[in-house]
Amino acid sequence: MPALSALCLIAGFALHAAQTPVVFENDTCRWEIGPDARTVRFVDKAGGMDYLDAEPGAPLAVLVKDGAQMPASAASFTDGVLAVTFGGEPGITVKCRVDVHPRHFLFEVLDVSESDVDSLTLLDVPLVLQGSLDAPFAACILALNLKTKVAAIPGPMKRLTASCYRRFGLVGAKAAVIACPTAQLRDVMKGVVAAADE
Repeated sequence: MPALSALCLIAGFALHAAQTPVVFENDTCRWEIGPDARTVRFVDKAGGMDYLDAEPGAPLAVLVKDGAQMPASAASFTDGVLAVTFGGEPGITVKCRVDVHPRHFLFEVLDVSESDVDSLTLLDVPLVLQGSLDAPFAACILALNLKTKVAAIPGPMKRLTASCYRRFGLVGAKAAVIACPTAQLRDVMKGVVAAADE
């Protein structure tokens, strides 16, 4: 019985670890991602407002393989690396390094477990923000190299989304997510671009 109890305890810890949300937090924003790889909260720490537009089932990321879309199904974060799984077991895993800065988060694709992935929507976060300079809080995503595509014009955004493609290379794609008071956005954007290697 003691051995059985120990096994149950270990299984309980493993289940708890698997269900632990991923939290990225800096001076201005708390970003919470559920273990099912869906953003749960995107909060302005100064005002306490959650700006996430909680679309039913909106995944953090989506990849395309053989013409078929595969939404992210699980996410975990260990030692600075976000691991996102797509599809069922064993699935395809994408690993990204995440660096947390005072007013932005930096994502870089480190590894894709299968080489025949056509494209990857690295991040997709819908917000209730209207992309206005009049709002007290703003969010923006910037592509930091030629492997990364952000369709929106740099500035306040309603949706944070970045993609990369096999023909240009998935590994090495890099994007910065900025979330800060609107009055600071321009300066943060300039600092992020100036610090980018490419």
